[in-house]
Amino acid sequence: MVSVFFILDEAYSLFPGGEDGPRFGGAGLQMYLLADELSKDSELDVHWMFLSASARHPVVDVMSISHPRIALSHIPRNRTVPFGHVFMKWAWENKMRSRYDSPHPIVLIASTAVYASCLLEQAEYARAKTILRLSSDTDTTNPRWSQRSREEAFSLYRAIDQIVTQTRTQHDLLFKNVFIESTRIGSIWPLPKDGIFLEREHILWVASAQALKQPWIFFNLAKQFPSERFVMVMPVTSEVQLAEYVIRQASSVDNLTVIDEQVPLDELVEYFAKAKVFVNTSEIEGFPNTFLQAGAVRTPILSFGINPDDMLNVHKMGICADGDVERFTEGLTTLLGDASLRDEYGENGFNYVKQFHNPTLIASQWKAIIQGVLDGR
Repeated sequence: MVSVFFILDEAYSLFPGGEDGPRFGGAGLQMYLLADELSKDSELDVHWMFLSASARHPVVDVMSISHPRIALSHIPRNRTVPFGHVFMKWAWENKMRSRYDSPHPIVLIASTAVYASCLLEQAEYARAKTILRLSSDTDTTNPRWSQRSREEAFSLYRAIDQIVTQTRTQHDLLFKNVFIESTRIGSIWPLPKDGIFLEREHILWVASAQALKQPWIFFNLAKQFPSERFVMVMPVTSEVQLAEYVIRQASSVDNLTVIDEQVPLDELVEYFAKAKVFVNTSEIEGFPNTFLQAGAVRTPILSFGINPDDMLNVHKMGICADGDVERFTEGLTTLLGDASLRDEYGENGFNYVKQFHNPTLIASQWKAIIQGVLDGR
């Protein structure tokens, strides 16, 4: 038996009962899907730990959420006490101390660069192995981490037992820039249990209200296609002024609808299934979950500049404009004017997700890496 602890607050609202909690991000969604899949293995004892200090949300209460196979724990952090001490206090109070003295090995898993120090701190007290999954491409070049320098961040990476990257590009950048080896494991995505066949009625954009998502590119695109319906699903973040700007600008575009709140995952699938085209306008990404959400329901992709490992071209599942505004507009014109091309790209996207991102495949790769860190590989 191996005890696996996931640590990432932003997955809170994905657990049953936590729907009104903090907005989930791409990293949180991936870790939740992975934990859910790994928890089906009888040889793994899967836990999820929440840290109240980073949740910063009034409705966060671990007692209100649940999961049939994942044990949930909430560790209130006292800023005046080292976190590892709080971890051990929590372990004693929950009668978990015997677990750490038992033969059962422990592996701690988190995602995004800012969790590197947290992983190491906890591992010291829990005598655990550590795995950090990098999320954004910037995690491999210049981690966006206000409290630490680039050099400090990478020194923490080196102390972690295993770094996981999502794409070949991330893997190569990390080694080229700072000579840190990583294991590449793709994102996990379950296909809908039943085929979803809905009428295609809108052009879709889904991302949080952040400047790096460049939402203004999408509503400018909507103005150029007045006969088409455009939909933005844009949960508000701390960048409130940006969200207000987008909503204000969108109000003057008759064919554009903005949904400025988190849409539950099971409802979001219908937005993708009803889309003629899914549009991504981000400046920075790691590997967008939205590309998989689109592919899973056979929706072609139009990307302004994001194209991880050239996937849209290699797998013929969409068009990337490589940051060129004219090519971006032309790409949408091409897709809207050719239904057979949309069908072809959509089918290719579905097959791509099924072949490379299915839960059984990705879970097996993670199980191998978990065993690898325990064996010292």
